[in-house]
Amino acid sequence: MMKLKNRRDEILKNLVTEYIKTGQPVGSTRIAEKFHSPISSATVRNEMTELEKLGYIYQPHISAGRIPTSKGYRFFIETFLKEKKEKAIKKIELSISGKTKDLNSVLEKVSKFMSQSTKEIALVLSPETEDEHIKYIHFFAINNQNVYTVLVTDTYTSEAAPIVKTKTSTNELILIEHFINDKLSNLSLKQASRLLRKTKFFSEEFRQENVIIKTFYQFLEKEIRKNATREIYIKGIANLLSARITLAEKKVELLLKMLEEKRLIEDIIEDVPLKDNLGYLIGKENKLPQLWDCSLITVKYTIKEMEGMLALIGPTRMDYIKGIHVLEQIADSLEEFADKIMT
Repeated sequence: MMKLKNRRDEILKNLVTEYIKTGQPVGSTRIAEKFHSPISSATVRNEMTELEKLGYIYQPHISAGRIPTSKGYRFFIETFLKEKKEKAIKKIELSISGKTKDLNSVLEKVSKFMSQSTKEIALVLSPETEDEHIKYIHFFAINNQNVYTVLVTDTYTSEAAPIVKTKTSTNELILIEHFINDKLSNLSLKQASRLLRKTKFFSEEFRQENVIIKTFYQFLEKEIRKNATREIYIKGIANLLSARITLAEKKVELLLKMLEEKRLIEDIIEDVPLKDNLGYLIGKENKLPQLWDCSLITVKYTIKEMEGMLALIGPTRMDYIKGIHVLEQIADSLEEFADKIMT
């Protein structure tokens, strides 16, 4: 990321902080009042003009103050996260008393605690048991039209399952089979599913056979759901309707529907790029339009070598530093309490 001059750093820092606090466009006079050393409003305006040219802030309408962009928020987080962490922020106390075999009840309490601590929507993905890995996929047809598939993983072989009725030849199926196995062998079921989805069923390579690959993807999705052992805990949906979030009624409705689709939520959280177990997407950095007015923070945690995820969904002006602090401390606490959790 481009490094700003120190004075611009300070102006951007104060502007983001003030906007997170008030939700109102921030003017140069307000920034000048909060600056650590004497500075004129004219100087602040000049610097804000440069920040706007660089894409860190924008002016929603003429004569208004400025609002951070996704780029501005990201610069703020990356630049000042370490500084904020080193300050005396209230330590998160996560109490888990005694030994327990009920990990799910612990994680449900964690999601509630996260929501109460941050006033955002909190999501907890339970640790995932080791996913099945694909060894081989076989296709065959009966009467050259009823296509079946058999999935062989490192722990089981599926029954022959009909996936589509389409006219095909043995040679065509062999070609698809070799291609699919070359792409998917040794991947986990979820990795294979994501690859198929991202490459649009390899339609460029196999335009005519696209229907077979597409229906195989649907079969694979059913296998994943059948083997699913992961739970998702969501708390704080009422926070979506708080005064801090000004979403149109239709957008609220779409977001609520999205939160009901647990598999979709799982994919969204797992697709956030992580660096040192931390990831975040701001506004339109999110792929789904339902989240364009929101931001997403994720932190990975580990219990007995199994990985889970903590996440927050909030408005783009959410308190990122506090949210990250809460999630990271809870992740550390869960790892410390691992010996008490008998999974």
